[in-house]
Amino acid sequence: MRASLLAAAATFALAAPSAAFAQAAAVDDSEAAISELSEQLSDPVFQDQMSAVASIFISSLLELEIGQFAAAVDEATGGEGPEIDPDARIRDIAPEAEELPDKVADNLPKAMNAMSAMSSGMADMLPALQAMADRMKDAFEEADLARETDAF
Repeated sequence: MRASLLAAAATFALAAPSAAFAQAAAVDDSEAAISELSEQLSDPVFQDQMSAVASIFISSLLELEIGQFAAAVDEATGGEGPEIDPDARIRDIAPEAEELPDKVADNLPKAMNAMSAMSSGMADMLPALQAMADRMKDAFEEADLARETDAF
């Protein structure tokens, strides 16, 4: 009996620090990934590239032919929709969207800087969030244990 208690204690003594170290390593890995993301989001060259990609993507969407899709929706809903030219593009039915590619390209760097700041703050909060998650896990386990005890 004493040998099994010693073996259990030794196992716990070895396992507990390993689990804590694994959690710390996971937090460190997450902090590193978030830090890298934060740096990338605040990089002006990356921001310019993403702005160009977003502008091209939105411009391409505006060229999407929507007329046949609108006709299919109209047919599926019993012909209640507006009359749309079968060759219409999104640009044709939403002319106010013409400025959208430039607006997105202009505003995306600001949004990326904001995301960078938020992710940096998240990295700082990660240890506290991990501790909170651990406390919640313990509380749930205690609640389950209490519920099992009340069942008898």
